[in-house]
Amino acid sequence: MTRPRTRVDAHVKVLDDDVATLAKERGIDALVYAPHFTRLPTIRDRAARYSDDDLTVVPAREVFTGDWGNRRHVLAIGLSEPVPDYITFEAAMAEFERQDAAVLVPHPGFATISLTRPEIAAHADRLAAVETYNTKLLPHQNARTRRIAEATGQPGFGSSYAHLRGTVG
Repeated sequence: MTRPRTRVDAHVKVLDDDVATLAKERGIDALVYAPHFTRLPTIRDRAARYSDDDLTVVPAREVFTGDWGNRRHVLAIGLSEPVPDYITFEAAMAEFERQDAAVLVPHPGFATISLTRPEIAAHADRLAAVETYNTKLLPHQNARTRRIAEATGQPGFGSSYAHLRGTVG
């Protein structure tokens, strides 16, 4: 017996009628909606508004940890309370753990805004998955993300990292 596949775009920044329609047309079953600098209640309300029998929209936050010049992005799913941007990485991770949120690593090793392989390895037991495919990255960058996930023993996930409506899914 085979099970139907669930298709998830695990990191999108935009959400409106056009995005929901396009996701459905592209066979996406779920979107993880995590816009920058948006309050968690607003994210939750928008996710609920666009969820229906054909598309589940999961509210999430991509939290910027550290200061602007030395920030690291982490994607938290299942938050019960807001977590502010620009708190320390350790404080963010402690808060995610307290809330029993799943922590994903978006675009690992990308520029100066992402967790590095040593950081992922050091916190592997606190992470749920590492992004191994991002449509915004070049092929050699996606290959690097897969190597990072493999080297750190983390499961992978893919995303469109859609900042524009037409790139979802």
